[in-house]
Amino acid sequence: MSAHQQQILLGQPIHYTLPADLRFHSLGLAQGAEIVRLRFCRGDATIMDIPLSEETLVALTDALTALAGTHAKDVKRKLDGLEL
Repeated sequence: MSAHQQQILLGQPIHYTLPADLRFHSLGLAQGAEIVRLRFCRGDATIMDIPLSEETLVALTDALTALAGTHAKDVKRKLDGLEL
């Protein structure tokens, strides 16, 4: 099965929400100006990469640092205690 790559053009203000059943898979190799890609999947058929710049990767890391070491069942409670 060959991969189909689709680009999302952000020429106008719009808000995208990813499907809730996508699961984080891995960090993907950079393929352009980005430093790394976050790879999500839904089964074997759907893979979605989100390319991140250095600045975006640092901002995401800062935002997620508060969750480091948190067990999955405790994430909701921990997020409720944070100022988002």
